[in-house]
Amino acid sequence: VSELLRRRELLTDLPPETELCALLPRIIRDSERPDLERCLRVLLANGVKSVLCGNIGHAAMAKALDLQVRGDFGLNCFNSYSLDVLRQAGFLSATASFELRISQIRDLKKPLPVELIAYGRLPLMVTENCIIKNRTGSCSCREACDPGSDGQARNQACGSCSRSGNAPRNPGPC
Repeated sequence: VSELLRRRELLTDLPPETELCALLPRIIRDSERPDLERCLRVLLANGVKSVLCGNIGHAAMAKALDLQVRGDFGLNCFNSYSLDVLRQAGFLSATASFELRISQIRDLKKPLPVELIAYGRLPLMVTENCIIKNRTGSCSCREACDPGSDGQARNQACGSCSRSGNAPRNPGPC
């Protein structure tokens, strides 16, 4: 959401058939909701029609703003029943749990389109505070995640720090 707001030219420089989907923060505190709703209204007015939602509680907020909702990995869609519950809740699509094998995803009944994470550094958790800052006294997540000369990031504890917390990722891509 914040990246799209900072770079609004992205919203106008794309072909008209391009659909943008804003990624909601994994954690939204009650005190942050009014600002986030304001940001989402701006994005909606600029052509963003859907959000990627990793928390079922955030879906109602998005739907109240007339945004379409797509399910992210945080919903842990592990079986056909969970996919059907999301369909009934009005989700357009859902990301299968990244713990499923391809054969298990293939065998799911798919009452709505199912997406998958095929490659990348998987998030391990979300923490309230920056892990690096708690240990060293200052946040250096951006530097810690810079890739080495061979292009491989080396710090498992690095993640994207934000007001919504820290999201450490697996050290190697899956």
